[in-house]
Amino acid sequence: MRRLRPFFFGHIGESWTWKLEGEVSSRIEAGGTDLHQLFLRDVYVRYQGFDARHRRLTLGNQRAPYSRDALTSSTHLLLVERSLVGNHRAGVPDRVLGLHFRSEARAGKVAYWGSAGLLGHDPDAGDLKFESVINGSGDLNTGLLLAARVDLHPRGAMTYADGDAHTPELKYTWSLAGYRWDNNGDNNPFSEGGVSLDPEMADLDSATGIELSGGLRGRGITLDWQYNRIWGETVVPDFTGGLYTDGDTRLEVSALEGGYRIPGSIVELGGALVRLDADGFVDAFDQATVVVNLYVVRRFIYKLQLSHTWNSNQLGIPGDDFGQTRIQFQYVW
Repeated sequence: MRRLRPFFFGHIGESWTWKLEGEVSSRIEAGGTDLHQLFLRDVYVRYQGFDARHRRLTLGNQRAPYSRDALTSSTHLLLVERSLVGNHRAGVPDRVLGLHFRSEARAGKVAYWGSAGLLGHDPDAGDLKFESVINGSGDLNTGLLLAARVDLHPRGAMTYADGDAHTPELKYTWSLAGYRWDNNGDNNPFSEGGVSLDPEMADLDSATGIELSGGLRGRGITLDWQYNRIWGETVVPDFTGGLYTDGDTRLEVSALEGGYRIPGSIVELGGALVRLDADGFVDAFDQATVVVNLYVVRRFIYKLQLSHTWNSNQLGIPGDDFGQTRIQFQYVW
């Protein structure tokens, strides 16, 4: 089982809603499957009683408005797993415990997003990984995240969902997003007096990310492009290891993903090209993926996905090349 995500959703009067979502998931590694405990995902109350339409204010744990790929529901992903532009191990913020706002203007042609709250960082120096503070271990660095996003939809609001077969005319979106995370100093278990206590663990002092992305939907076509540039600084000024050199790292992550739903059939064909480069890498980490998706939509949604990925220079190591074949059956009710 890759993931099971039951959730409860309800209303409080006419203006308030609430949601509680959990997840049981597994990590499939070479030689076995590691089944994890229950995690909490979306946990919030939301106010939608503004006079203007399409405005909402949310208090609780939900996604930060950064990364088109991360904001796409796992139910509607083109690929079996998110690409590196949407991966929390590549500098993309996880769910933030705090205050969130979203609004639309010009009949849905412009959308504004914002978040402010607590977010954790996993000190493993091999990743720039953010985690929700309500699920994280005692080793997490904690800090304040501020994030903002603007989506421009010149032809009207466009879905983030991949595999769109219902939009008769082509629609497209341009997006700009950014975030800033700063360590609050409450928990830095691998640094003391400006000295690192573990060569493989790096307490993060701050991180800044910028995203440029866009998408196209319509007539069975799905196309997304995204570029992330992320800077990180460690608490120890001269830390070198993993992604970091002399206390700094710079990640550049780019992806192009596209798919096509064959008219009148249940078949979608797609592919993706992804690149991750970092200051601590010798060579860029490249991925190329092809995917075939089969959809059966009745009262419930059944989806079968088969993909193959060619990996080159994994995590910047020259010659670390290998292939991965994935098959996934998805049931949504």
